[in-house]
Formats: sequence, structure tokens, C-alpha cells
Amino acid sequence: LPRHLEFLIRVRDESGRVLGQSRRLDELTDRFAERARAEFMARQADRWQRDGLRPGDLLEPLPEKVTTRGGHEAWPALVAQGALVGVRLFDTPDEARLAHAQGVGVLLKAALADQWKYLKKNHGLSRPAQIAWTRVEDLSDLTAALRELSLRRFTAPAAAWSVRDADGFGQLLARVRQEFIAVYQRDAAILDEVIVAWHTLSLALESLGPAVPNNIHDARSQLDDLLYEGFLADIQGERLAHYPRYLKALKLRLEALEHDPVRDDQRMAEVRPWWQAYLDHLAGGGWYTPELDLYRWLIEEYRVQVFAQRLGMAQKVSAQRLGEAARAAGLAP
Repeated sequence: LPRHLEFLIRVRDESGRVLGQSRRLDELTDRFAERARAEFMARQADRWQRDGLRPGDLLEPLPEKVTTRGGHEAWPALVAQGALVGVRLFDTPDEARLAHAQGVGVLLKAALADQWKYLKKNHGLSRPAQIAWTRVEDLSDLTAALRELSLRRFTAPAAAWSVRDADGFGQLLARVRQEFIAVYQRDAAILDEVIVAWHTLSLALESLGPAVPNNIHDARSQLDDLLYEGFLADIQGERLAHYPRYLKALKLRLEALEHDPVRDDQRMAEVRPWWQAYLDHLAGGGWYTPELDLYRWLIEEYRVQVFAQRLGMAQKVSAQRLGEAARAAGLAP
């Protein structure tokens, strides 16, 4: 439609004053959504806003859902406040579950101070891995992120949501105390393998030379999106477990590329449109949504399927399935 035929949408406050206007609904949503949430929670502050809580302060079970004075549904959740937590109301269950999981994680971390301190000194990364990663990130930042990742294995939003009082937290804490160090050590072993493989692949890409620039660029794009400064904060432990297979598939691709670059071109053409759609979305400032995350990791499985099928896939991926995932994420190659 010509611009002058599009609806002009105005956002007004309770007194009728215009707060903003645009012909794009998504622009207004982005601009005012956070403000609306904050005002909604502030209106309910007299009962549900609590700060500076420890596990022992959660004497009464926190309800999973409440009805506000205005008749709206809301979801009470713990929120992280440094080493303590607070309680806030959320206007969507997904946001409440995410915040609550982070709050439960804060309480667990404080209760596991002795194990946290032990793992800080005994991080489990080999000397080669430490040396390889020093040009990317400080070792203390990396190992701190690894501890957080291992802890998140116990605080997935769906599971953490059931922790609503001191008794529920105590039950979770008892389990985590028993398992946390072993879980961390397994994650550290995976991370060590991954960093060493990343370093080897980085050197291999540098040694391939200028004969196949497009192929090298594509492989480098994949590697850079898998490992970067702070990447552990962006993934779950379950995803880290797949990294060795992803990197092994890339290694096999590079080995085959040296002998048959034409075949690599053909394989790359199968994957590249899907990958480029993902990159273009991010470059354009698009949101990284759960749907986009699903699409992104489907592409990684598709790479394994195309370049190194003998390694096996966590799930079968087809062009049809990628297309459906792309549409669900709001993009298409």
C-alpha cells in the first residue's frame, strides 16, 4: 500500500495524551512494551513487590498465577537481585518462568558457595585449551560462565517453576549438592575438547589459502557463530554436548574440501541459503527468539547431514522442515 493509505496508529496514556505514533505496529510494540510491563507491575507493587529475599523467607508457597485488582491474570515469579532475590508480577507466563529460573539459580549459587569456590580453583581445563582461548577471553570469565552453564542444567524454566517455597527449594538444593560437581566436570571435559578442536580448525582454515575463498568464508562464518567471547552464556549444557560433533563435521568437510572443492561447492549450496537468511535477520537487527534459536540449530544439524552424515544427527532435517522453521521464525531464505 502507498504510505498515505496505511493506518496511523497512536498510543495514548490514561489521560488521552499521545505518547507516540507510527504506521508500523511492530515499531510501537518495541518502543512501549517494556514501559507497559513496568507500569503494570508497579500498579501491583503493594502486594507482590518484595525485595532482598533468601530461601528461608519463602515461608508461604508463591502462587503460580493470580488475578489482579483489575481482573487481569498475572504470574508471580522470583527475580534475581545480586546474591538475593525479589518477587515481581509478570503479564506473560513465559517471561515469568524465565525470570523465576534465574532467581532460583541465584539462590542455588549462594547456597553452593563452597562448591563454587572449589570449582573456581579446579576448573578442569587443560593447558592447551587455556592457551588456545587466551586470545579470545579471560580464563576466569570462561570458567565462571562454565559454572553458570552447568548450574542452568538444574534450573530449566519448566523445572524451576515448581520451586515455589522454602521446602521446594530445599529439595532441589539437596539434589544439586549431590550432582553439581560431577555435572560441571563433564561439561568441563566437553569444553576442553571443543576449544582444542576450535583451535585446530582455526589453523586449518588459515592454511587452506586463497584458492577457495567462498568455502573458507562459509566455514569461518559457521565456526565464529559457534565459539566466540561469551558464547557459553548463550547456550544450554545440552547444546554444548553436541559441539564436538559439529566441529568434527567441519573437520571432515575441510579435509574433503582439499581434494574435491567442486563437491564442497555443491554441498555448500544446499546449506548456504538457510544460513544466509539467519545471518541477514541478525544483521538487520531482528530479534533472537526461541523460534530463531530452533531454526539456527536445525541448520547446524543440516550441516552435519550434508557434509558428514556418517557422524549421525540429533534429528533428521529436510528442506521442508527448515522452511517451516524459517517461517515460524519470521524469515525465509
